[in-house]
Amino acid sequence: MNVEKLVVSRLLCIVFGCLALAPHGVVGQGYPSRPVRVVVGFVPGGTTDTVARLVAQKLNENFGQGFIVDTRAGAGGNIATEQVSKAPPDGNTLLIFSAAATVNQSLYKNLTFDVRTDLAPISLLITAPHILVVDASMPIKTTLELIQYGKKRQGQLNFANAGNGSSAHLAAVLFASNAKLEIVQVPYKGATPAMTDLLAGQTHAMFTDMVVGRPHVISGKLRALATSLPAGKRSTLMPELPAISDGALPGFESGTWIGFAAPAGTARPIVERLNAESVKAFGAPDVREKVAVLGLEIVASSSETFAGIIRADVDKWSKIVKQARIGVD
Repeated sequence: MNVEKLVVSRLLCIVFGCLALAPHGVVGQGYPSRPVRVVVGFVPGGTTDTVARLVAQKLNENFGQGFIVDTRAGAGGNIATEQVSKAPPDGNTLLIFSAAATVNQSLYKNLTFDVRTDLAPISLLITAPHILVVDASMPIKTTLELIQYGKKRQGQLNFANAGNGSSAHLAAVLFASNAKLEIVQVPYKGATPAMTDLLAGQTHAMFTDMVVGRPHVISGKLRALATSLPAGKRSTLMPELPAISDGALPGFESGTWIGFAAPAGTARPIVERLNAESVKAFGAPDVREKVAVLGLEIVASSSETFAGIIRADVDKWSKIVKQARIGVD
């Protein structure tokens, strides 16, 4: 080997050695180098879509690069989740998704992905608790009174829901199981027709989100009994309501969440940067204000915490789906 080749060889060793010893965050400093797709699996105007657009707007401001919302609605969010799970793990295709993905893992039998292994969780962004509402004409003012009412009429108390496998459906299944009640589930094709029949007195009760249910509570057409938040927690939008788990059914929690993820295998520095920017975005006063109006609770967790929540929810809801023999149409 001549002197020139020896020098080049040593220089290359030094360069690659320095790269290996460099802080791992350096890898993500040039990210993103081109516009990033933020895929969302639900129709525009809904809560998941609204959160996706808040995220994209803030990341665009913070990174100085385009984060573009790409709607891929259908199959309960499965189309979007599948697309992102199979995308190159370069950080240029991201996913805003809901807790429905953890339910779908057992609800749909032929999925080509697993949310526990085929996604790189970035952050749990928000939680959306349910409120338990009843027809205002019913002689019910508390959750315990509803349970007592149902036990005297086993198999007669009916709950409207937004469709088989919806979060409202699963919440009612969990509620009935914990309370030892026999209820009738009345599925509709969406929250709007379910709410319409509840308001018309065709059904007795329903788990719903605050945006849909609260206006009818204020008008006096419905009565809100409680939220599905953890014990001791109060909603920022309806702080007067206790949690169902505060006395009536200890340990009861339901509702949904919205989170942020990338394809599995995405470089850790990219995930960490996206996590840091997401937490920053959801700490901004304007975002907090917009989220509060929707009755949502900001979490903005670490990626590790979110990964644990995904695994736990898949286990939790698979048991409920199996127990209730829930299937999709």
